[in-house]
Amino acid sequence: MSKTVQPYVLAAVARCLDSGEYSDLTITCGSDVHKVHKVIVCTQSDFLAAAIRFGGKETKQANIKLPDDESTVVKLLVKYFYTGDYKCELERTSEGKSHQSKPSSSYTQNFPHTCDGYYCEAYLCPHHSCETHCNGSCTNFNCQYCSSETLNFLAKGLLIHAKVYELADKYNIVGLKELSKGKFEIGCSAFWDTDTFPVAAQYAFSTTVEEDKGLRDIVIFTIATRPQLIKKPEIQVLLKEFGSLSLGVLLKKASDHRCSLISGLYSDLKIICGPDSHAVHKLIVCPRAEFFARALKFGGQEAEKSEINLPEDDPLIIKLLLQYLYEGDYHLFPSPSPSPPLTPIIHPIIKNRPTHTPSGLPYTYDFPHTCRTPLTPHSICPHHTCIYATSSQSGTCSYACRSFTCSLCTPAPSPPAYAGAPADLLLHAQLYAVAEKYQVSGLKPLVTRKFSSACERFWGDDEFVSAARCVFASTPERDWGLRGVVTKTLFEHLGVLIGREEVEELVGDCGELAVGLLKMSVGVEGCACVSTPGTSVDGSSGGMPSPM
Repeated sequence: MSKTVQPYVLAAVARCLDSGEYSDLTITCGSDVHKVHKVIVCTQSDFLAAAIRFGGKETKQANIKLPDDESTVVKLLVKYFYTGDYKCELERTSEGKSHQSKPSSSYTQNFPHTCDGYYCEAYLCPHHSCETHCNGSCTNFNCQYCSSETLNFLAKGLLIHAKVYELADKYNIVGLKELSKGKFEIGCSAFWDTDTFPVAAQYAFSTTVEEDKGLRDIVIFTIATRPQLIKKPEIQVLLKEFGSLSLGVLLKKASDHRCSLISGLYSDLKIICGPDSHAVHKLIVCPRAEFFARALKFGGQEAEKSEINLPEDDPLIIKLLLQYLYEGDYHLFPSPSPSPPLTPIIHPIIKNRPTHTPSGLPYTYDFPHTCRTPLTPHSICPHHTCIYATSSQSGTCSYACRSFTCSLCTPAPSPPAYAGAPADLLLHAQLYAVAEKYQVSGLKPLVTRKFSSACERFWGDDEFVSAARCVFASTPERDWGLRGVVTKTLFEHLGVLIGREEVEELVGDCGELAVGLLKMSVGVEGCACVSTPGTSVDGSSGGMPSPM
């Protein structure tokens, strides 16, 4: 009984949108004015509900303006509110055709087709079987639904689904977000080999945050499971533009086919260092290391054989370099010599901070904070309130907080204590030198942070002096990444270290180090060893160091 009545109820609700009867709210986007109903719209979108509940002009005029959105996509959003679904014009054109389902691998789609003899068993596409439709009499047959022009036309719906997903996320419409994701996934499985797929993939990665895996995982799966896509220039441009896409495809292949740095499957480049031979991939290595890209582009034997030999380097350091190129990080092997136990870290706290607003509401200080339903005014701290914002309000977020932390109320957390061994200091220094040598700029800041953390713990060990010598011997004078860390560490513990013979020899042998320490001791502002915009303590590359 209820199943027979339900369609009438849904149809009546949908008619309210078409007629505008009983409307108590308008949504304006461009030249489109949608007469809607608060009970339908606000119960499905927390953002729009908050706009009406806590807004100024919006509440008085019962009008929400969306000037920054695309009117055709907003129209689909409104349609979803009333029907639980949306169909773009492209879907309506193809409605009822079976090509929307996932194509079977048994279809040849070999057009134009001519039957071979009286009895033909060719399975061309979902819409035509020679055995049942033409009795084996096809001559130059083309399916009007599966032709390339038609497919490219229908595939444009992929981009629309990506735009709907973006808008659903913006206005916190959970159901619409899941629906558009499902449509996007079906579209990718059917239209991956069309001109629109790269466009839709680029839009999906450009309009979603890295933590939102919805559309991103679909794009990664589509590319990873269809190797022919990687050969397309437009897909290669995407892989270079979005590092997370390249890494995702590689990890997917590694999971499904063991295509990884270890297995070497699909490798098209070999890097040799000592006894080690690494089967790697140009698509991963070359965009992140300029030296390797130039060696293949302008080299002789390297380009011909797709082989690069690094006879002067330490095989262990090269292995760490390649690990970074593939994973965006590197991990040193555990040292056989145990390290002393870690000292507990005491985090500073801000005392005497206000506990209540002037009106008596409590500050929660629940950092990091993410706005969640139900959306009600929320006083995080004296500097931030979660509320629907108008143009005149500051310190508000329109309920868009994602892991928000107030820098004024929360001191910077102390970095975690280094968990390695003293021997790591020299490995970090050697890796930094290799990153400079092969122009892997993104690796240097990472090494600098790890080296700095290790120096804070192991400054009193003999390995610190050895690493310091390596730093000043293997880096140019203009690069104060690790040099600045060594100088700062020595200065902070000079009273203890200066009496050691090996430290005195280090300072005497390294003139730049002695000058840096002298400048710090007299408080010279031009001392570049603390931090510089050019090659600062974070190790980023640049010009000559300048005063901090």
